[in-house]
Amino acid sequence: MSRANGERGSSAAFVAIMALPLFLLFGLVLDGGRAIDARLTAKNAAAEAARAAASDCDPAILRQQAGRCVVWPDVAYLRAHEYLQANLPGALLLSADPGDVSVSGSQTITRVTVRVRYRVDTAFLGAVGFRQITVEATQSAYTYVSN
Repeated sequence: MSRANGERGSSAAFVAIMALPLFLLFGLVLDGGRAIDARLTAKNAAAEAARAAASDCDPAILRQQAGRCVVWPDVAYLRAHEYLQANLPGALLLSADPGDVSVSGSQTITRVTVRVRYRVDTAFLGAVGFRQITVEATQSAYTYVSN
């Protein structure tokens, strides 16, 4: 079986032309999966940091006022920050001020909200300028005190 002279090397040209788009597609799939995983990681870390912060009621007020749970914003910020540093070192609160941890509520319910930013390095998309993917998550935890 013989080939026509004009077709010689055509598959090499096809592979050369398709290599870059296939490489980018593979990079999007791989790094997109890493971004989804980072989003879930940030969401879970924010939820756990909020729980850690919400569990730190002021014991003096808790005893004096018949079960009223008061969480001080600066203490909540420190607890959330400590949790993140211990369990997810790459995660950061969105800024250095305690506004990333908010405390609100009433006599019986306290809500602590934590906002987290998490960065993950890309594996393939760094070749085209995307060195990191940044995801953000916000989660809340509640404390309930029954009378």
